[in-house]
Amino acid sequence: MARAIHPFPARMAPEVALAVVGGSARPMRVLDPMCGSGTVLSLGVHHGHQVTGYDLDPLAVLMARVATQPVDTDALGGLANECLTTARRARSTDVRWSDDETREFARYWFGDSQRTQLVRLSRAVNDLDASPERDALQVGLSRLVVTKSPRASLAADTAHSRPHRVLDESEYDVYEGFRASVAAMTSTLDARELVGRASIRRGDARDRTLFASTSFDLVVTSPPYLNAIDYLRGHRMALIWLGHTLSELRSIRGTSIGAEAARQGDPTEEHADLVSRVFKDAPKHDERVQRLVLRYAHDMLELAGNIGHCLVVGGQVVVVVADSVLKGKRIPTGEIVRTALADKGLKVESVQTREIPATLRYLPVSGAGDQLSKRMKSEYVITATKAAL
Repeated sequence: MARAIHPFPARMAPEVALAVVGGSARPMRVLDPMCGSGTVLSLGVHHGHQVTGYDLDPLAVLMARVATQPVDTDALGGLANECLTTARRARSTDVRWSDDETREFARYWFGDSQRTQLVRLSRAVNDLDASPERDALQVGLSRLVVTKSPRASLAADTAHSRPHRVLDESEYDVYEGFRASVAAMTSTLDARELVGRASIRRGDARDRTLFASTSFDLVVTSPPYLNAIDYLRGHRMALIWLGHTLSELRSIRGTSIGAEAARQGDPTEEHADLVSRVFKDAPKHDERVQRLVLRYAHDMLELAGNIGHCLVVGGQVVVVVADSVLKGKRIPTGEIVRTALADKGLKVESVQTREIPATLRYLPVSGAGDQLSKRMKSEYVITATKAAL
């Protein structure tokens, strides 16, 4: 299999997805309602399945599309050169953000020279007609920003979604970096084998309107772990160059599954009951922790209900999730997911524990990363089926 086309923190383990998606000789309709960078979907297309993916993160959706759709790589280099020519000839440094907040954000995280180049190059790329090739060039641009070490930005560890500014100025050439990025991505895209078909768009896994009844044979997904990785914290540094504003991205962050925010409104009896059954220590925690856990239970019940609704009878769901730690206390996230699936009528067949190799956790190596690594050494692979009524 070709390697990933773009850095992404805590990707679904390819071996887990492969064991499920690659285990069927017949074509299936496969869904990942929280698709991230598209690991499940890429494997599904490779093995001849018809795959569907949703995610709230605009950059994740873009990555997954490029990873799974045909791209004319013969034309990609020429199109990149056209954008570079347009950018080099441009004289304007005006950005399209109408708000001062996003402008100030760009000034803080990007040096003057890089910011000017990004303004001109992003305009040239974003002004192209919508196409798989434009999507690929946008990913090529994002790869210069979402990185482990500073490139187009003044920050390190952006790829782990824990950016911190480590430079005051930079000599990085965005234009040459973009040319190299597109060339490297072209090699990766050429190594793919697209047998099946993919449909990927922005969407919320909790939104029932996205899921037609009995429309999928298999669901494979990994919900964001409660209070673990803030994907948009790093991704927003690239997304502003694709036309998004900080206020828009903040709204997405606040409503995402696993976000560090309590659900608005009082808990319903259903998800309060779920938490009381699987998390008997909940009353010992402060009110904020309790509300975070209640929100997560609410989200998992909505997700489980949608999965049960869209699966055919006999269809299978595989969910990969890990327990979390809030204020030093273990939260039984895996048991919340397992119970939510069962409560929504799915028959849980197995719950396996999988150790996560430290080198594959996509986490920082110091500071807050030490705490993150402690809470994510293992994860659960929960398998359930939809039985006949």
